[in-house]
Amino acid sequence: MTTNKFGLVAVGNALVDVLTQVDEQFIIDQQAEGMKKGGMILIDTPRAKDLYRMMGATNEMSGGSAANSVSGFASFGGHGAFIGKVGEDRIGHVFRADMNAQGIAYDTPSFVGAEETGRCYIMITPDGERTMNTYLGTNLHFRPRDVDEATVRNAQYALLEGYLFDRPDAKRAFEKVARVGKPVGTQIAMTLSDSFCVERHHADFKRIVQDSVDVLFASEKEIKAYALTQDFDEAARVAAADVHTAVLTRGAKGAVILSGGQRFDIAAIKPKKFVDTTGAGDAFAGGVLYGLSEGMSLDKCGRLGAMAATVTISHTGGRSPDVRFRDLLPQL
Repeated sequence: MTTNKFGLVAVGNALVDVLTQVDEQFIIDQQAEGMKKGGMILIDTPRAKDLYRMMGATNEMSGGSAANSVSGFASFGGHGAFIGKVGEDRIGHVFRADMNAQGIAYDTPSFVGAEETGRCYIMITPDGERTMNTYLGTNLHFRPRDVDEATVRNAQYALLEGYLFDRPDAKRAFEKVARVGKPVGTQIAMTLSDSFCVERHHADFKRIVQDSVDVLFASEKEIKAYALTQDFDEAARVAAADVHTAVLTRGAKGAVILSGGQRFDIAAIKPKKFVDTTGAGDAFAGGVLYGLSEGMSLDKCGRLGAMAATVTISHTGGRSPDVRFRDLLPQL
């Protein structure tokens, strides 16, 4: 059990997800605009408005990768905090209220200005795959000074999302978290987030992972991009050599956790229904980190992650407001 004020502080983009169902042809038709099935691209204001017009009926809910993970962590009963930038607008207030309703400490000052709170426009195809188009909005104003040092120092784990590497100021904020936290024992966890993001910033990812990261989360596609190989086992060996603990998710194949020369194969749990993969990896990370913060064995941590991910893919969106993950604990 931790004596820190927070079991987890998550640092990342504060986004509201705008989700809709599309067919495969929609994705194909948008490839000329840079849309990549299963991936994430950054878009500007005009493109965001155009996409919204094309989307038809939508659902809106709070999202963001690291934010989803700390939401899952809190749902298990953990005490979490979030650092990220919203605006003084309607959806910014909704995002902050959603975090506070879960008991998550969220004190980053809002951006005051014309920029709107960020949104992620998510296209869900019939196979359940999510394709993301992110308008960063106020996240563009996230700076190192927004990182509250006391919060980082008082956290057992700090989770940083790889998406931050797309902006120099956000990357510096990422580095500040490691610089402030590591000397006092805060464990640094990181998600690679997106294979295309890894490819764009490969050298920076390698440097910070090797220098600062204790727990690395990655999908099979992401870790292959990181290791510059198409062979999963080779990619896993690279990850295990670079960090203390590597948590590698493989969709329906389950997950692999590597730590201290040991390997734990985590079986996937088949959902009652398969709806949407949005946030599945985020939920998995939240479950694993909750287990770690409670001193559980790595196989139990992986099981928690699998249970949280299964619940998440059973409905639309990256969070599970109708299910308390703590109610899953007796299933361990």
